[in-house]
Amino acid sequence: AVLFAAFSPLTMSFLDIGSVLPVLLLSLWFVPTITNLVMGGTLIGRLRFRAIAIATILGAFARLLVTYVLIHLHAGLDGPVIGTVIGILLPTLIIAFVLRHDLARRVGSPVTVSARTLVPTVAGLAGYSLLTGVDTVLARHFLSSENAGLYASAATAGRIALFLPGAVTTLVFPRFVADRSSPRAARRNLFLSLAIVGVVGMMAAAAMSAAPHLVESVLFGHKFVKAAALIPILAVEAATIGMIAVL
Repeated sequence: AVLFAAFSPLTMSFLDIGSVLPVLLLSLWFVPTITNLVMGGTLIGRLRFRAIAIATILGAFARLLVTYVLIHLHAGLDGPVIGTVIGILLPTLIIAFVLRHDLARRVGSPVTVSARTLVPTVAGLAGYSLLTGVDTVLARHFLSSENAGLYASAATAGRIALFLPGAVTTLVFPRFVADRSSPRAARRNLFLSLAIVGVVGMMAAAAMSAAPHLVESVLFGHKFVKAAALIPILAVEAATIGMIAVL
């Protein structure tokens, strides 16, 4: 968060944003996000998906509500940024409440992570995050404001094919860990999860590609229908990235 805030003037210039305030506000997003990953990973490892589901849904509703209210109060770009921060802060607090007994006392031995494990893991996750988000950032930098907005709308719609089957990846990961001593079970989980993610993602991409104008109109309004031609390409790309997430 500190590094992101420190480089906020460069980010503002690169994205051609008129104020540094939204970037500074967005830097607050890192603190609850990283904390959420640790605590959420603990619940996933224990196969306690209900708490994560409730927290995530409430966070999504909070993000929508706060953004809607602030936009109607003419908060401008700051509105959705603040909504994004609150949208991750609320589920983090909920998950912390669920794990309050674990956080209040020390149980067992601490987790140790070696650099040999940490470096490729961080590199892999960073590369995946870059793969899913760099296109919109570069579009904002190189394209006009109108074309960047059109591309961002198509990319956001296309990622429905990525996030729709995303729960499968969350579900299957602890199964891989549990079956690490059984290559046959791990192989079965791999092929099954890849098939589910691939089929659901491609079905979502096909559905959106069949009516791209309707998708753009419903999600973003009639002003964005000019981006409909991009949806078939970006939806298939998103479905493929979903399979990469499993791997």
